[in-house]
Amino acid sequence: MVAWTSLRVTRRSALRSAILLVSVAISVRAAPVAGQDAKAILVLHSYGHDTPGRWPFDVAFARTVRGATDVAVELYVETLDPNRFGGEPQARLTRNYLREKYADKNITAIAVVYDSALAFVLDEREPLFAHVPVAALVTRSAQSLPEGVAVITSGNAIGQTAVLALKLNPRATHIAVIDGAPY
Repeated sequence: MVAWTSLRVTRRSALRSAILLVSVAISVRAAPVAGQDAKAILVLHSYGHDTPGRWPFDVAFARTVRGATDVAVELYVETLDPNRFGGEPQARLTRNYLREKYADKNITAIAVVYDSALAFVLDEREPLFAHVPVAALVTRSAQSLPEGVAVITSGNAIGQTAVLALKLNPRATHIAVIDGAPY
């Protein structure tokens, strides 16, 4: 019962986050693409494919994007995974790889999932795609953002997890919360 409840909450929050992010991504005005009907959105995740909530988010995001417009949408999904591939040399390699990989694609918006991916995209020394609008789902409020960046702050679920744990076991005196772990 506990696992099902957690999964249900994860899927519901992933769907809600995906819908919010899509609505921001769609409302961000991209430059018109001459002679091209399809729009390309790059989804850039901070964490790896095996992160809890990742699969429900990706499915909800794709369904929502494709259902929200009459224009064909090409989705490209990438992962930074800084827990396994961290540091500035790795970031530089990843940035160059993504630029080359998408050089012939007309990326019209970037949907960023969580703070480290936003920092990666907006790096002052080497922004990933400098003039592409960005819609970001983050856990911390940003102080100031450049033009063309829209942010949704989702907060974190540690408090909600603790409340659920206490509801399931009201006699608990200690709660341990593991919020991500490097590989």
